[in-house]
Amino acid sequence: MRNLLAAMAIVLGLSGAAGAQEGKDRERERERKNKEASIGLRDIDTNNDGKAQVSELQAAINRLTGKTEGKERKEGKEREGSIALKDVDTNNDGKASLSELTAALEKASKEGGDKKEGGDRKEGGDRKKRD
Repeated sequence: MRNLLAAMAIVLGLSGAAGAQEGKDRERERERKNKEASIGLRDIDTNNDGKAQVSELQAAINRLTGKTEGKERKEGKEREGSIALKDVDTNNDGKASLSELTAALEKASKEGGDKKEGGDRKEGGDRKKRD
């Protein structure tokens, strides 16, 4: 009887250690997936204009990190900054990693809404009229 109890204690102790190891393994796997996570360039460009707007980049980052996207729409989207899709994929693998998306978001955010489609003209016009 004593041997049986000792054997059961050993088995339970080993199974507890194995369970703790499984938890650590799952955590390591989750971290590895987050580091290697990527999204296809076509999945980023939701409006199919060949550019990644700030809102599209943020949505892609949210998808990769598992954060839920906000349902409210940001006003003034027509003026938000953007970056060409080819410039998002810096290693040319056809996908965007979390680090590539973060860098692209920073670059597109810096541009802000100052640039409009069709050129680099500023609003208000800096040119003088010629007679």
